[in-house]
Amino acid sequence: MKTITQDKKIPIKICYSTIIGFGLIIILIWMNEIFDIPHILFKAPATPVNITESVIESIGVSILGIITTLYIYSIFKRLKYVSGFLHICAYCKRIKFEGTWITLEDFMLKYSEVKLSHGLCPECYKNLEKTL
Repeated sequence: MKTITQDKKIPIKICYSTIIGFGLIIILIWMNEIFDIPHILFKAPATPVNITESVIESIGVSILGIITTLYIYSIFKRLKYVSGFLHICAYCKRIKFEGTWITLEDFMLKYSEVKLSHGLCPECYKNLEKTL
């Protein structure tokens, strides 16, 4: 199962949803100005159309929408960064993942598409030669 930070489309979808939500608020502002919704629904006194007020409200809502969307996107970037950390044992090199400690090889095989191959680095090869 992929988490929010693993699925790269989810943050973008949430940002799009935020933009759509603020767009709907702007549409509602204009519908209220044009059709005088409180007068229709609640029999409130009729108000004249005020285009300047609607433009100012739309600009304010647009600015809030941009700030909110950028903030949400930055939170997802930070969440991805923080969730990218793995706890690794300094001694045995096992990885703590979802509450259990598993070997590095098991982790790579289960949770990545990396194919593993074993070998010896030059330093370990020299140490092994000394012991033989």
